[in-house]
Amino acid sequence: MASTNGESDRDLYKGEQIKEFSGIQALYGYFPAPAHHRPAESRPLVVFVPGAANFARIAYGGHAGSEPADFLAHWMNRLGYDFLGVSYPMESSSPDAELLRPDWPGLTIASWGSCDDVILLAWSMGGRILQSFMRAAQACRLNVQLFVSLAATPGGISGLRPDGRRIVRTGKGYARVLFSDSFVAQIEAMAELNPDHPSQPIIPRDVYLRDYFGHTPPQLGIWALHHCAPDDPNADESGFVLNDGLCLEAAGPTGKDYELYPWIGAIRPTSVIDLRHVLTDSAAWGMVLSCKLVADAASAVHPRTPQGATWNELLDLVYTAPEQLTREVVTGNHFFFLGEKGAQGTAAAVDRLFARSQKLQQRKVELLAMLRQTTPT
Repeated sequence: MASTNGESDRDLYKGEQIKEFSGIQALYGYFPAPAHHRPAESRPLVVFVPGAANFARIAYGGHAGSEPADFLAHWMNRLGYDFLGVSYPMESSSPDAELLRPDWPGLTIASWGSCDDVILLAWSMGGRILQSFMRAAQACRLNVQLFVSLAATPGGISGLRPDGRRIVRTGKGYARVLFSDSFVAQIEAMAELNPDHPSQPIIPRDVYLRDYFGHTPPQLGIWALHHCAPDDPNADESGFVLNDGLCLEAAGPTGKDYELYPWIGAIRPTSVIDLRHVLTDSAAWGMVLSCKLVADAASAVHPRTPQGATWNELLDLVYTAPEQLTREVVTGNHFFFLGEKGAQGTAAAVDRLFARSQKLQQRKVELLAMLRQTTPT
């Protein structure tokens, strides 16, 4: 299957390592682009952050019998991008497949996000990491050029709990989601879209549940659940304390955060199974992008700034940027980036978003410089 971590007999997939940062273990897989796929001009490192209950393996695969073309990392490499998938500490669903020590059930968004050019891809719950990732990136002097939502939820939106509150506390204090069957069915549906081998599973059910699926620290989710002692009288039926305010405080951006934010892109699925992301992601991330551009403009615009052609072009850029960067669509469900067709389509969309954002960035810098020059002192 792959190599073995030197600290234990835990099996790792090819390209994977387990490292400890600030006392917290992380599993990551690094996949450099082959030399013959590298363009003359260097490209940013693509960093993938997964959603709830899934290791980052969902983006790069590696189990015995897996097909590289079914996974996003393969196609990002083909386009010349190095790829890094980072898994937050989770409790494995199968005790005999435990990869990371399940010692961090109380992990929060603020403590998870600590890595020169980067494109950050965040899937599902992973969208909430943007604020803390950018703060850490500033401290590390990383240049995050683009953030791309893959059916992700922005920070500051909480309380979006599954129907029936299908979340329960594990014995080790992690949040176990009770809809693994839905995840398996969606992965199987993505396999049916594969053009050459629709009957071949992308990830067999038993392999997915053992090696890809796990239990999440509750405060990393969008469920407004706060980790607590097992006997806390304020805990609800999930075994955790419901606390919307804490979740908003932990992952809701401030004005200072928007000043740090990179360009924002979004890729959304099409399936009714993922209704909320299908219908709201363009608007949600378009709003985040607009707030980021307002913060950028505030650095150059003054009440006495002349409202001529340069100002009008800046307005047009701000108004049209969300249309250009948050409307990419890939056919599929919440796992739309899986399978040869979905993975290749997602990689191509990321590449397009990066190219568009670079052009917008260049023109924005030029316009803001002109506005600074024309603003009376």
